[in-house]
Amino acid sequence: MTTRQYYSNWWYGIMIPLFGAVGWMIVIPFLENTTYLELPFSRIIFLASGLIIAVTSFLSPVFVVCLWLDARKLRESDAPWSPNPWLWGTIGGIAMLVGVLLSYLGPKIIVALGYLYRRHRRVGLLGDTTVAETE
Repeated sequence: MTTRQYYSNWWYGIMIPLFGAVGWMIVIPFLENTTYLELPFSRIIFLASGLIIAVTSFLSPVFVVCLWLDARKLRESDAPWSPNPWLWGTIGGIAMLVGVLLSYLGPKIIVALGYLYRRHRRVGLLGDTTVAETE
């Protein structure tokens, strides 16, 4: 009897667009009301969140690669869910292109949340250990 693991740490890279969304949630109040910029440390917070947005935008290809690699890792394992890596990679690539062309984070967030939700419901985010008999 052997223990087989089907976890993958590539899902961390799939969370990149979610960090960008957090950056936007911090920036939006500053953009709507400039009196926030007069508060102490507000300029540092504004610049830090702008940096988060910029970094997550430049890491869009990493998001797509992590999406593909995580799906491939689960497909090759004995996990109860075996997503198609080419399908998820293509969907992630299209979401990245739409996001770049429209300067919009929404499509990547939808794909990331959809994949992570399905992954969590089927195998969990951190993975699991299954016991299988091998001969």
